[in-house]
Amino acid sequence: MAMILDAFVGGCVRKALEFVEGEMSMMLGVKDDLKKLQRRMERIRGFLQSAEQKRHVDPCIDTWVMELKDVMYDADDIIDRCKIEGRILLENYSSTSAVRHPSSSSFSAFGSLKFQYEIGKKLKELNDRLEEIDRDGN
Repeated sequence: MAMILDAFVGGCVRKALEFVEGEMSMMLGVKDDLKKLQRRMERIRGFLQSAEQKRHVDPCIDTWVMELKDVMYDADDIIDRCKIEGRILLENYSSTSAVRHPSSSSFSAFGSLKFQYEIGKKLKELNDRLEEIDRDGN
């Protein structure tokens, strides 16, 4: 189980890194939160590599891995949502830059602020859960 999760976490780390390095993360205002998430996932990935060997000795490891799996699915969903919202924002920006409509650009800005708030809150909750799992795993 831990080895499968390790591969999934690795995919999430790569996905987060690709998004963080792009301009969409900066436009959405989530770059720092995603970098923090990415760093935390990389650290936890190190624990997963030894968890497979320790799970036969410590039954708590399986519980820890299951909790981590749930959080990683949530992290993957958040990264996907950021990518989708970023594409929408870029499309709206490029279409409003060609023909300036004050109402459409302000609506887009409002939508972006609302998204920043929502995703920022989810990222904080996710980082808090990862921190708790990280502490429990040590």
